[in-house]
Amino acid sequence: MLRPVALLLVTLVLAGCARHGTASDGVADSAVITTAITTTTPAPVSVPPEGACRREVHVQTPAPPPPPGAATGGATPVAAHNAENNGWKVRKQLPAEDREAGVAAVGKIENPLQALCDKGFFSFDATRDVLRGAGFDDVFIVELRASPGEAAPPGNAFYFQVKRACVFGEVKPGAVRLDVDGTTGEGSCYEPPSH
Repeated sequence: MLRPVALLLVTLVLAGCARHGTASDGVADSAVITTAITTTTPAPVSVPPEGACRREVHVQTPAPPPPPGAATGGATPVAAHNAENNGWKVRKQLPAEDREAGVAAVGKIENPLQALCDKGFFSFDATRDVLRGAGFDDVFIVELRASPGEAAPPGNAFYFQVKRACVFGEVKPGAVRLDVDGTTGEGSCYEPPSH
């Protein structure tokens, strides 16, 4: 990549082939200095190599009510206590006012995060500053995880809670992703990685 370079060319032209003395009219000879400056225009700011960041926003949709008289049986049999053991993973349905609070939170951060992403800023601090600037101080934010033996990729992931809505986000080269969902069965936004 070429960097803007300024080329300064100074040409000194001395009148009378560099002779100094007194002309026939009694006035001293003078040196003439000509300066030519050539510059190149700076390269435009470019988007990351992956291109402009795409934005994805996903909001939990309300579960449709079961049709009247719908049968509840016929499910595939599962191990005893399976629902009990895994129920905490099922996200709770959001009441309308909580869903709206989550959507409003996304509205405050999506444009600033998009601007960061488009400029190629994926640092932890830059993302945290956007979230704090929008009024969200109680945020859990981490850098993206790397595969074993590899360096961490650029970007980060975060979540915070607004009322009973969880707002999840990810900022990485080429994409900003935001999700609004309910809490886990245990009432938390955090879901530990499963094995």
